[in-house]
Amino acid sequence: SVGQTEFPDRNANGTSRDEHLTHIEAINRYHVQQGYGGFGYNAIAFMDGAVYVVGQGDGQRAHVARHNDHLEGLCMAGTFTDAAPPLGLVFGVGRWLHAKTVQRGLLPLRGHRDWVTDPAWATACPGDAGVAAIVQINQVAAQLARGDDAALAEQARAAIARALTPAALDGDVVTLAGQIGWLTGGKLCGR
Repeated sequence: SVGQTEFPDRNANGTSRDEHLTHIEAINRYHVQQGYGGFGYNAIAFMDGAVYVVGQGDGQRAHVARHNDHLEGLCMAGTFTDAAPPLGLVFGVGRWLHAKTVQRGLLPLRGHRDWVTDPAWATACPGDAGVAAIVQINQVAAQLARGDDAALAEQARAAIARALTPAALDGDVVTLAGQIGWLTGGKLCGR
């Protein structure tokens, strides 16, 4: 949802179901104003890994011009031009993609800009960091298909270590406590 900073969840962290639903409704209103007839994607994923199917999962939506009849669109809530999506979003979309693959035999995920065929509709979406995340998302879906839980657990541990290391090395206990609190849902180091 790059560039959609007017949405109520300004930091796109999706900390509550109400924020998720408010974000979805804001995108819906924006798409109606653009003449798309409503929410342009089949699903939306949030930073915490929550994925919502919007309307009929296999119904046609307005997300990529000239490809809406054969694609399912998934919106990753947030801006991923430079900053990578968090692990929760990567795992959430990976689970969604795996379920879709089992259900319908879908091909691997690709970015919006990879589908645009008309230069008039060119887009940077999902951003360079978003494109890199799509590689990870496809890997998560493949690992789930193989039942490779050990690889997924290692990927999660590595991402958590990368996220916590800067605050730990800087001795920034407040940030570190906030990060741990967020990761544990407030069960450890809650504010």
